[in-house]
Order: sequence, then structure tokens, then C-alpha cells
Amino acid sequence: MKKKHSLLLFTVCILALFCSGFTYKNVPVTKMLGYLNNNKFDKVEKFLKKNEEKLKENPDYYVVLLNYSLLKNKEEYIELTKEPIDEQPHFALTTANTTAGYITAKNRYDNKSIIGAIRTTQKALNNFNNRLDIHFGIIAVAKETKNTILVSEQLSTIIKVSKEIDNQWTWGTIGRMSGSPKQFMLDNIQFYLLSLYKLNTKEADTELIKVSTLLIEEYPNLIYGYSNLGNYYMATNDFEQAENYFKKALSIKPNDETIIYNLKKLKQLKNK
Repeated sequence: MKKKHSLLLFTVCILALFCSGFTYKNVPVTKMLGYLNNNKFDKVEKFLKKNEEKLKENPDYYVVLLNYSLLKNKEEYIELTKEPIDEQPHFALTTANTTAGYITAKNRYDNKSIIGAIRTTQKALNNFNNRLDIHFGIIAVAKETKNTILVSEQLSTIIKVSKEIDNQWTWGTIGRMSGSPKQFMLDNIQFYLLSLYKLNTKEADTELIKVSTLLIEEYPNLIYGYSNLGNYYMATNDFEQAENYFKKALSIKPNDETIIYNLKKLKQLKNK
């Protein structure tokens, strides 16, 4: 796998998976999440089964369902690695002032069950397509289980729906979205595209290109898609493509310091 240069434009806005603390339309979200945090899965499973039909059009039912599917099907284990793994808890094994390796805490999942919950939620989204927290909740679960296809699929859905509803997004609790709903959406899309970029795999790269291209199609007057692709092609040494995308981004936002910096960096790489 090729080594990539650092990606500079991605705006990081970390989105916690459903930290809702409320009861809404007969869905005791706080209570259910409390059960999950205490591994009382049987109580949550009973609630889900009892209310599957009654609450099938209630978005907060799926907040519980997604969290349940992820936590119920998670297995924690430790692994000895030579290098620390990004975003994974670890501590060093040292001897005679030399690091011999790292003990890393990791998770593995029963992806079949989790994908089933995601597909059920995606189908139900037709009833509340403007609930941005549900969209990003699906993505958060897919990211946690390293399902790049589902991450890309839902990011693309968000982009398309955003135009259909003119970015009139809602959230499960008051005040959860900071700034304008449109900008909040774009910032979080960038966060998840960065996660795809960091995977540095052929599949993730393909999905990164796909979503960034869709961003250009749906939001041609914003710099995000152009800059993402400029960074990707610069990282993979396709300097001509990178320059074209960076210049397009600069034509949209001539004073953007990040784009200007990336063009300077690109020039340095071309002259090596």
C-alpha cells in the first residue's frame, strides 16, 4: 500500500453515537442506554421486541436498536502489536528502557447482526428522513465495525437527502447541532471521509473518491469535494490531478489558507 501525505483540509467534528438523554414519544432512551451500559441486554431486547411494530415509525426506537446491536455484538480482546494502533487504547511493554511492543485493547463484532439492524434502520428512515442523528448513527456503527461500504453508502444518502429537504435537518435533542444544520452536516461528512482516508486501503480510497465526487456534483460551489480529491491525488503522487482539483477549489475560495498551503506543498513535491 502506498504511503500517503497528510490530509489537511478535513474538518474534524467528532460525533458521539447517540448520547441522547431524554424520553420521547414513549421511547425511554436514557433508561435503555443505561441498561446497555450495564450490560443488561435482556431488558433492552425485551423492549425492542415488544415495541417493534408499535414504534416502527419512531426515530428514537432506532437509536436504541443501533446501540443495542453494536454493544450486544461486541467482543473485547487484547492483542500484542509492534506499533501502537491509532484510536485504540494501548500501553507499552518496556524492558531495559526499550519498548518491546504494545498491548492494545481491541473490539470485534458479529457484523451480520449489526448489518441487520442498520438495514432495518435505513428502511425506516423513509419515515423521518430529516433526522440527521439517525443518519450519522448508522455511519458511526458502520465505522466502528470497519464497514467502509456502509459508511460511504450512508454518507452519499445524507448528501442527496440534504438537497431534497434543503438542509432542514433535525436532531434528537435540542441544541445537538452546532451552527447551521448544513455546515454541521458538511463538517461531520468531512470527519467520516477522513476516517476513510486514514484506513489507506483500496476499498476505502474508492469510497472516498465516490463520496467526494458526489459532493462536487451536489455542491459544486463549495470547496470540500475538490479539496478532498486534491489531497487524495497529491497523496498518491498524481500531481496533475491534484493541481486541477486544488485550483478549482481556489477559484471558489481564493483566500482559503489551507488550499494555498496545499498548492505550495504540491509544488514542493513536484520539484523533488
